[in-house]
Amino acid sequence: MPVLVEEMGVLFRRLRDEGKTLLLVEQNVEWALRLADRAVIIDQGEVVHQSSAVALLADKDIQERYCAV
Repeated sequence: MPVLVEEMGVLFRRLRDEGKTLLLVEQNVEWALRLADRAVIIDQGEVVHQSSAVALLADKDIQERYCAV
């Protein structure tokens, strides 16, 4: 539902801009990273990657390894 996703993005950005902290678990990696400041990847209960969202967005190797659906 693209309209709902866009509305959620607007709400999440507003909350972020107000200084609120959100935990977002999302399969659409690029969409989520464009909203986020930080990114943490957990694989089978273990943190396997932490970085800024911008760094993860640019790191295609990590995305291919852990974020492929």
